[in-house]
Amino acid sequence: MKLLEANPYHNCDFGDKRLTNRAVLIAEALKVKYGKPLSKIFPSASDLKRGYEFFSNPKTTFEKLTQPSFKQG
Repeated sequence: MKLLEANPYHNCDFGDKRLTNRAVLIAEALKVKYGKPLSKIFPSASDLKRGYEFFSNPKTTFEKLTQPSFKQG
């Protein structure tokens, strides 16, 4: 059985450590429940709201989210 790799989102640089921490939490939640609606992925309404806030934040660009994955390869 292959060991799970470390979460690459620990290395995201959004200019705010709280956003990096949120990216890590979201990635962990998505890994467990991939393919489900966000309302089923997040355990509470407040977590769902924080997820939407994360995705709509101008600091969390596609480039910054994908940069750690490109560095892994």
